[in-house]
Amino acid sequence: MRIVIATLILSLGANAFAPMALSRSYRPTSQFAKKGDEVASAAEATLIAEKKQQMATDAERWRSIKLMTAEEAETSLEGEWLEAYKSFHAQVKEDLDRMSEIAKMFAKQIEVKQIQPKSKGQRKRDAWARKQARMGIMAKQ
Repeated sequence: MRIVIATLILSLGANAFAPMALSRSYRPTSQFAKKGDEVASAAEATLIAEKKQQMATDAERWRSIKLMTAEEAETSLEGEWLEAYKSFHAQVKEDLDRMSEIAKMFAKQIEVKQIQPKSKGQRKRDAWARKQARMGIMAKQ
């Protein structure tokens, strides 16, 4: 709990010295406008539309692929899609392992070991030992 509070205090303190973000409205000027010869032709517009359509179909295919099990992927996928599936899931597994190690490190820091309270007799023995130590120092002088 103390770690969380300390982190929040430090982050708030750091934000106090950050420069303010200025909001500027974007106003296009003539230098940003397209010239007459730069206007895309119908063929270029068709190519752009086809690329967008291809990207949309690939994205939809990937959404279904990344949810497959390893066995399903081995049987139904091949080539580039299979390699992408394997690398994606290897990266996910590596990230999960790394985050679990980090979580274990945080758990060790957060857990506070409970110290057994001293008994009444132990407190009296400690007080007597301190008194004897003071008396020993005084006697040596």
